Amino acid sequence: MLPFSLHSRPWRGRSWWLAPLVFIAAPVWVAIDHHGLRGQILIWTIGSLAFGLLVGALQFAYVYRRRIVVDDLTVSYLNMFGGTTQLPRTEIQQIALRTMLTRTGPESRMFFLGSSGQSLLRVARFGLTYDEASELAAVLRVPIDPTWDRPATLERLATEIPGALTWSERHRGLYAALIMIPILGVAFLLTLLMHRAN
Repeated sequence: MLPFSLHSRPWRGRSWWLAPLVFIAAPVWVAIDHHGLRGQILIWTIGSLAFGLLVGALQFAYVYRRRIVVDDLTVSYLNMFGGTTQLPRTEIQQIALRTMLTRTGPESRMFFLGSSGQSLLRVARFGLTYDEASELAAVLRVPIDPTWDRPATLERLATEIPGALTWSERHRGLYAALIMIPILGVAFLLTLLMHRAN
């Protein structure tokens, strides 16, 4: 019965809640080691607590706020911030399920494919079971191509499903550089503050 809706949920093998604990535990340990909160340690502790809470809130939204909604005319994907991507149902010809081998472990992905096999919509880490994905395909009245039992690499996926990779996956070197620049900047700033404190 329409509208048909699926909600994201925690995926297996992902301790998504551990990151905030790490950010909170690190400054607490430093504070204890230095016998109190003073100066830069106090600033670092407050900043780390705030960052940890922000990470936790974003992870909660990513895991629990995303939805896929099917109505008579469209398929809508609602992201963690409430933004919506809509596709006409007539453009969707197939659903493909893939397990990607990434540096952080296996990652499940679902693709809505067009008439030429290109990816119209990519949904990652949604936490669906095979039965739920099959039910979604039945609602859309399209076939489903399940290969979760045969993990794929990014290179294989790029060849198999055009448009399946994100910008960061297509430009991994540049993306890594863009990530490292602010990290190195923060590390340099902390080193400078500690040097001045001494």
